[in-house]
Amino acid sequence: METVGKYMDISHGLDILQVDDELFADAYALLDAAQRSVLKKWIAQLYLFWGRDRRCEHFERVHWDQGFTTTTFTRPLDWSLLLLAEEFASSSQLLSVLMPMMLSGTRHVCVVRETSGARAFPAPLLVAMELAGQEVVLAGQKDRLAEVVECYPEKFGPLGKVCCLGRTAAASELQARMPGVDFWSPGSAQRAGIWVDENVSWDFETIAWTLAGTRLYVGGLVSDTLCDPFIPIEGSLESFVSHDFGTFFLPHTDHLSLPPAAPTFGPGQEGGWLWTGMTPQSFTRSTVVWHEEVPDHEEKTNGLT
Repeated sequence: METVGKYMDISHGLDILQVDDELFADAYALLDAAQRSVLKKWIAQLYLFWGRDRRCEHFERVHWDQGFTTTTFTRPLDWSLLLLAEEFASSSQLLSVLMPMMLSGTRHVCVVRETSGARAFPAPLLVAMELAGQEVVLAGQKDRLAEVVECYPEKFGPLGKVCCLGRTAAASELQARMPGVDFWSPGSAQRAGIWVDENVSWDFETIAWTLAGTRLYVGGLVSDTLCDPFIPIEGSLESFVSHDFGTFFLPHTDHLSLPPAAPTFGPGQEGGWLWTGMTPQSFTRSTVVWHEEVPDHEEKTNGLT
């Protein structure tokens, strides 16, 4: 196996592992217009949700009433990488990491799928990335991927982050090779809860394919015709929302004593997913300088007056 040494141009490894454009074209043809419309909708909504105040490098100087000044410098990471397990197939969960990566202004964003060749690259993932404008998508076996990704800090810069979706062998390999890089993973098993009452008709088909691989629990007025991948669960709405689900689909939340503890989507928002705490700021680095009062008429004043 060819080794990507410290003096070898990483571009060679990237070219070898890059997913072929024909695969994207084939995936686009496999999804019907309605499915592509769902992906476009969520890309647009996530762009609006996170992209309203897009700033790359910026600083904020604050003059405090107590007589000191702080200056905060924030800039995007040099690179970020989304590592997908071979069995991972949820387009909604992919977009909920990829979109904040891209909107953060991170200079080099890469998606990598670890594969043994046993499973085809899921078409919804390829189409979601194409529609979102993700350009660098790699696929390969654990060792080859680890060799290439290990060179990222030297090639692109020291500030980077690796996000993992699904259980991958390359993740532990990379953590051992890159001890200074931040790693994030929500865990390999995800669960969602869907509550049904007489006032809502959920699009179960969209939920199923956009959250492929997620355990989907359904409570309330569960139909006798409900089948895989949905799992019926008994109990009241209050007990239902107390479950440790990563996402809820609820027809209403007005009658709950407490708001749901996880991101929640109402009717018409099927196919949604948000990772708690995952925002564009997750892919930035900030530093703060504390110093004596600095005269500056444009400073923002905080504190008691």
